[in-house]
Amino acid sequence: MSGQIHGRLAYYPGCCGARGEGRAYTRAALACCSRLGLEVVELKGWNCCGGPELAEECPVGSAALSVRNIALAARLDAEILAICPACVGVMRKGVRLIDQQPGLAEQAAAGLAEMGLGLPGNRRVHHLIGVLAEGVEAGKLGGQVGRPLTGVPVACYYGCSRAEWASAGRGNGKAGPIETLMRRLGAEVVEWKQPEGCCEDPMSGGKHHAPEAVLTEAAQADAECVSVACPRCALALQRTALESGPQPAFFAQFVAGALGVPMGQAGLRISKGRKRAIVRMRRKQSGAIA
Repeated sequence: MSGQIHGRLAYYPGCCGARGEGRAYTRAALACCSRLGLEVVELKGWNCCGGPELAEECPVGSAALSVRNIALAARLDAEILAICPACVGVMRKGVRLIDQQPGLAEQAAAGLAEMGLGLPGNRRVHHLIGVLAEGVEAGKLGGQVGRPLTGVPVACYYGCSRAEWASAGRGNGKAGPIETLMRRLGAEVVEWKQPEGCCEDPMSGGKHHAPEAVLTEAAQADAECVSVACPRCALALQRTALESGPQPAFFAQFVAGALGVPMGQAGLRISKGRKRAIVRMRRKQSGAIA
């Protein structure tokens, strides 16, 4: 999930970031990019990537959906920027399939031509984690921190994408990109045991127990909050978190808050209590993220 960028980025919210509570993540993500001077444009007309399920059951169809999004970004002379690890993984898998099968590439080019699009040569897809941790110089990020997270003990959680980060030599303990970001923001990164397995997917109504396990392990590590890589994980944890326990938030919300973005826009509130800072989600009376 390398974050090295070359020019403009086209923001792909995915289903999680485009509706309901996920819009808070989109606001925070775009606010981070704006504060750091990254050129990000809206990807209009984007389509759902189909998710990992479609990529498994119908790889060709999944690749077609992915390459259409990438072609839309290429028309803007931009590369895809996404916030969901699943979306990034699916689109990259589709690109690999097209690269490996010339016949499929020809079919994709023909299909795109009917929509007035071309098969782009640059088919790079970025995750926001990589862009912020690797695509932005540490000094530049640190220089923009106006509200450091000093005294905030944070547990960094990767969810199902943990294995992918670990396979690239990251995501294990202190070497992970979320840990890197949190430390640059001044937070205290706790050492903890991340539970294995998938969290509850709030869109599918799945019945998993991982959210409780994640929050329990974080509490035992004396974390006040959990910085999450995946919007779906964040939503599942928010539905489970107790007011008195560790509070989950999308990592971009921590970054936005530390960069001085107004708390309402970042979707956070930070207060002092129990001798150290406490980060919690800002909520409307309905319980939705502000």
